[in-house]
Amino acid sequence: MPTRRLLPHALSAFAAALVCVPSASASLTAAWIGDDTLLHAESRQGGGSTGIADNDGNAYAMYIGEDENSEMRFYVARRAKGAASWAAPVAVGDAGAQFNRPQAVVNTAGDLTVAWADSDGGMAAVETATIDTDDGSWNGQTQVIESANAGLSDPVLLIDGDGIETIVVRDSGQMVATRRAPGGSWATPTVFSGAHNGEGLAATVHGNGDISAMWLKDGDHEPVTALYQKATGSWTTPEVTAFTGETIFPQLIDDGDNGAAVVWFDAGNYPASAEVLFMRRPAGSTSWSAPISLNQSGVFAATPDIALLPNGDLFAMWTEIDFNTYEVASKARMLPDGSSTWAAEQTLRGPAQGEVVGTRLAVQPDGDLVSAAAQLGSTQPIAIWARDYETGAWSVAASLPDSNLAAQSVPDVVLDEDGNAIVTWDQQPASARSAHAAIADAAGPEFSAISVPVTAKVGEAIDVSVTTDDAWSSVASTTIAFGDGVQATGTSATHAYAAPGRYDVTITSIDSLGNDSETVRTVTVSAPPAPPAPEPDEETPLPPKKLAAPIIEARLSGRTITLNAKITLRKGKKCAGKGTATVRFGTTTYRTSLKLKTVDKVCRGTGVVKLKKTPSTRTKLKVTVSSGVSKTRAVTTKRA
Repeated sequence: MPTRRLLPHALSAFAAALVCVPSASASLTAAWIGDDTLLHAESRQGGGSTGIADNDGNAYAMYIGEDENSEMRFYVARRAKGAASWAAPVAVGDAGAQFNRPQAVVNTAGDLTVAWADSDGGMAAVETATIDTDDGSWNGQTQVIESANAGLSDPVLLIDGDGIETIVVRDSGQMVATRRAPGGSWATPTVFSGAHNGEGLAATVHGNGDISAMWLKDGDHEPVTALYQKATGSWTTPEVTAFTGETIFPQLIDDGDNGAAVVWFDAGNYPASAEVLFMRRPAGSTSWSAPISLNQSGVFAATPDIALLPNGDLFAMWTEIDFNTYEVASKARMLPDGSSTWAAEQTLRGPAQGEVVGTRLAVQPDGDLVSAAAQLGSTQPIAIWARDYETGAWSVAASLPDSNLAAQSVPDVVLDEDGNAIVTWDQQPASARSAHAAIADAAGPEFSAISVPVTAKVGEAIDVSVTTDDAWSSVASTTIAFGDGVQATGTSATHAYAAPGRYDVTITSIDSLGNDSETVRTVTVSAPPAPPAPEPDEETPLPPKKLAAPIIEARLSGRTITLNAKITLRKGKKCAGKGTATVRFGTTTYRTSLKLKTVDKVCRGTGVVKLKKTPSTRTKLKVTVSSGVSKTRAVTTKRA
């Protein structure tokens, strides 16, 4: 499989600035594609932006905005992989309704399932639709849950490893869930909040298919949790967490071991201070650890996010305001897998030490981490960083250029399977709120039609070829290194090896932004076959030689001995026909015939003896060779 060097070896061509820690930072070498794209007219309200990528690399941006009749609609814009621009947004749902929290997942068919809540005054509903990812078309709007009191909000759409989709949603304080199997219908909704109504619903699906949900209890905002157990098909009794404070903005994830981890900020001491808190629930348990604070005391910490790295480490980020210095920055801490102690706090700022708020996280399959945040007082609204999974080093900050809009929301950042970043956010230049999106090309070219022979002979010409493509930029160069010090430029080359051995053929391709990809294939090169021996001239006798004992070589392979004898014949005898050989091993004597022929003007005889027992590698044999004269020699076997 090709290895792709993705973020953070990816993401710049914009601005350079200092990230406070650590001192060794990763480089940025990508650029925004299409810069800042206004998805909705600035003269009409639009916001609540979020994004997703499908399995084919197509990007989608979802938001809520006014149509030309000043009625609110739910919109989805699509940018096909490699396309120069976003397609015109498609309006979904009933005109005039109040929309809430659009969500999307990639289903088992590779299409997108999209869910949202809407209300038109007296009635409210949670609805879903499917986007065909081949052409971006919409298939069938379905009403999943209906409520007569217009209280449906905060839907969360989840999908487990078996493709079962779940929607959890708040219905006038009650928490409600419904599920459907691939190709099936949505089940009758189930209320799982018991006596603990609330708001601020968050949920996550675990690797075993269980679902953890958390919401904030009415009145005092204490966290309430419940667990859906897939094995039993039921929810546990909700439990109120032992926490006294003002819980806001909970972010809930699977911890990698079928347990749950959550961060939120406690605004109980607002406006003097606020802190970001963390707690964890082990798999199979309904009890949570005591909350711990992640930030330093005496500051205002808010809008946290949390992510799981492939090695099981947890990573948290948040915005922090120091009231002593009035500095605003993003903070980051990591909890190593198996540890209960968080690593030291790190500080990240925007380009030119700019102030940033609302940090969001996304993690690539290879563990590199991308973070985006809104910049304060800047005409470049979004700052973005990347963290190298192997070294832990952060890149310098980079900005989304060319916006000229001062006010913006917390951004949303997601990654496609290649590692390209899709960032969506809202901005408000005057009275109208607008939805925006951008894509950062952060991945090297893709390889296809790779042709490298598996074997070759010394001196034999082999052909190597590959097809390269990059969705968001042009391919600048491709090189083929043959592993013997020879390198060719281009997507095809011919080469011949001078010596036998195993050689790694390395193909490297770089796009116009400096992102590179690499793939390796191995060629095993063998020596050329020996030239065929000339046929003996049976009519011409060998010249007379003094009789001497034959020179005998015995090669051993298992219980088989191959004899090779150099024989001196009597005058007038031809080197043709057959001779005989007798081999004595232990107390047993073996007899075989020798095939005689002239090789390089020397009479040679070859024969094979199969022993009853396997001798050691260096076994002494007595061999008698007869061809007109009998001679006996002691021979030590050699490994074949």
